[in-house]
Amino acid sequence: MKGRLYWTKISTWIGVLAAAISFLLASSLMFNKIPSVLVSRPVKYTVEDEQFKKEMQFIFSTLKKHEEFIDDFRNQVDALKNPDTNTEVGAQTALIRSDIAVLTSRVKTLEDGLLDNPEKALAIPLIRKDIQKLEVSYQENIAAMTQNIDRIYDQNKWFIGLIFTMAIGLISLSISNFVQMRKKE
Repeated sequence: MKGRLYWTKISTWIGVLAAAISFLLASSLMFNKIPSVLVSRPVKYTVEDEQFKKEMQFIFSTLKKHEEFIDDFRNQVDALKNPDTNTEVGAQTALIRSDIAVLTSRVKTLEDGLLDNPEKALAIPLIRKDIQKLEVSYQENIAAMTQNIDRIYDQNKWFIGLIFTMAIGLISLSISNFVQMRKKE
């Protein structure tokens, strides 16, 4: 994030400098006393003309200032292109460039793998989809088995209740038969 902010500031300053240069050139052409030879109709000057000499000196001095400014600007741009790795910004830039190189190589490896064998690239998502389907099926089977176990447990309760009822019925039948046999005797 800091690197992006740094480069944003640099590009903003470069834009401001370019606008300033354009403004200076335009304003010097419009508002400064430039010989009419450069602006409109040609006028012949002699070398002895004092005003001409002053205007030419002014133009040359302005051009020299602009050249110095442009040279300074070029030096700053060159410094940004090749930062010193001994500084913090230069070290961060070098680190970012190495990370970009690593990412580029990884992306190239992935692209090569996809282009060499697209079936393998499609196989992994298909296998993942099959595993998800198996997981869902397994969960459904567990739920069905739980329901079956509950149903069998309920049936066992009814069956045991029936057995106890039959046992009580048989015991009461035997007691009543035993009591009737005694009465007959």
